Amino acid sequence: MAEGEGMIRLDDDHLLMIEPTQPATAPIIDSLVRRLYRAFGRAGVRTPPWKGWHTCVCGACSDNRDYIVMIEKGNELFPLKTNALAVHYMAQHRAEVPESEMMKLLRLPIDESEPSPLAIYGARYRIATR
Repeated sequence: MAEGEGMIRLDDDHLLMIEPTQPATAPIIDSLVRRLYRAFGRAGVRTPPWKGWHTCVCGACSDNRDYIVMIEKGNELFPLKTNALAVHYMAQHRAEVPESEMMKLLRLPIDESEPSPLAIYGARYRIATR
């Protein structure tokens, strides 16, 4: 699917709005994932709930909202819209994250937290642990 179609948004106002096409890999938990998880934990909900959600090719499900995370641009913070699978994409679909998105991630505030299993595996973790 081309950029701008479906859920894919690689412009300057979005972060990790991608649609992986390959199976999930073993999770990569590094500084970028921890920073993204921390930024996501502080994210504000931008939209009212959508009527549905999307499912990653590997089965991880998003929720039905968009979120705002802040990146640093110079001495200011700049908002980017993202979705509930952002941490999952970085942890388990890293090879499919475009370079432009990696550059945005490098501008996240340097503040880290260990991601939860739900953030890494999506809703399939919640279902598997019931």
